[in-house]
Amino acid sequence: MDSSAIPSHLMNNFDVDHKPLIYQYKKYVHQGANGKSSSLVNICTEAIDLDGMQKEAFISSGRNSSGWRIPTDESLHLRGADAAPQPLAIHNASVQMCLLNQIKKILADKKISNAKIEVTVDTYFNIKGSFYRGDIKSCLKDIVVKFDIDADIPEVELKQCVLEALLNSPTIRAIRYPMNNTFSIRANGRNIHLPPEMQSGLERVGDPLQRIHDTQKLPPLEGAGGLILEKKLESTMEPPKPGEIPVGLLPEIDRTVHIRGIGQSLNQYQNEVQTSFYHPLGSVFCYRSDLHSEDIAGLDSPSALSYHGAALAFCFMTQFHRYADVHKIHLDALRIVQLTPFDLDIKKHQNLVFDTHIFVDGDFSDEVGTDLVRLAHQVCFLHAALETQNDIHYSITLNDQEVVYQQTLTN
Repeated sequence: MDSSAIPSHLMNNFDVDHKPLIYQYKKYVHQGANGKSSSLVNICTEAIDLDGMQKEAFISSGRNSSGWRIPTDESLHLRGADAAPQPLAIHNASVQMCLLNQIKKILADKKISNAKIEVTVDTYFNIKGSFYRGDIKSCLKDIVVKFDIDADIPEVELKQCVLEALLNSPTIRAIRYPMNNTFSIRANGRNIHLPPEMQSGLERVGDPLQRIHDTQKLPPLEGAGGLILEKKLESTMEPPKPGEIPVGLLPEIDRTVHIRGIGQSLNQYQNEVQTSFYHPLGSVFCYRSDLHSEDIAGLDSPSALSYHGAALAFCFMTQFHRYADVHKIHLDALRIVQLTPFDLDIKKHQNLVFDTHIFVDGDFSDEVGTDLVRLAHQVCFLHAALETQNDIHYSITLNDQEVVYQQTLTN
């Protein structure tokens, strides 16, 4: 939809029924002693467009898992209403959460109690080229992680713990090891066949539209931990002036995006993290996450992998729309089903194929539909990060003394 025609004060669809920004719509069901144990988990994200730049995703990891609604928006200078975090901020949050979970578990296994753990993650992305020429491309330029830990632990032992946390983290592994992403698209109820290297091998992925509509009607379930997502600080960025082209749609683009996140462990299971857009300057959002041994989606708040799935879906949908905007292609009712499997066996260090299934209505040819998928994939910051080999730089502070500075993860 054309957000320029919608007054910004009418663009917040997230609290129409006084719902919190993030809420649980489905309860985890314990499988009992007969549940199968497997290191393979699959995050299913069903996402849909709302008004303007806003989208919402419904995320679970199976029939018995919790289900979570997570929203996204864009900043004012990108024609959004800034009512929820941007996709890249959600991704940064997921990396913080994942690393906090890993280091907590390792320290707990070593019987190190009362540790104070803070993780800072700086992610830098670049986008360069032109939507008009079709040569625009995104990449992950750099990711820098700082571990700040107060604990009674020898320096040498902590270094090994941090290295193990980085190597064990599924979100870090997804950034370090290149993987393939595949797609399918159904436009106006008809399949468009993509080039073989892009085409998903999965069949019978149904249109989620009715499922999403049914889920949207479900009332939020009572939560145990209060607000899960909250805006802490408003951006000082201003929206484009009348007639001014938003920065994301300029004829020639070359810009770097910098997001910083700072997260802390609250207890054995929960984390609280913040994300800030440093360049361009954006709002600050605070998130809670949860780690549960059986419910990979998160029991009392979404897990790191739930946030990760939402971020990937949202980023791709945003770029899908940007290409359509530039070439004046009318789209309606864009929704996707995204499957993001992870093998949590730390010995394998492998990524599995992520699948994105697109359903959309609109007046365009099969050739244009293929271009929509190709360019959205080419420009999506997070697909770019997944499909390339990226270095991880990290530092460690122990009891206010820096013990490692900007080391590169090489194992």
